[in-house]
Amino acid sequence: MRRTLCLLGLTFLLMPPLALAQGLTGALIGTVQDDQGGVLPGAVVRMQSPALIGGPATVVTNEKGQLRFPTLVPGE
Repeated sequence: MRRTLCLLGLTFLLMPPLALAQGLTGALIGTVQDDQGGVLPGAVVRMQSPALIGGPATVVTNEKGQLRFPTLVPGE
C-alpha cells in the first residue's frame, strides 16, 4: 500500500512537465490530381497563412503525386 502511494505521488509530480512538452501541431497530407484523376508528380504546392512562422511553405509532390506538410501550427 505504501509503495503504491509513493508511485502515485511520483506520477503526479512528473505529469506537469510531460504535459508541457506536448505541442499543438498538425500535418497536411494529400495527393495532387488532374481533372481526369491522374496524379501530378513534380507539382509545386504552396501553403500560406498568417499563422505560419517564416512565411509560406512550399513542397513538391513525389512520383505518386503525394505531398506532405509535416508540422503546421494552428491557424486558418
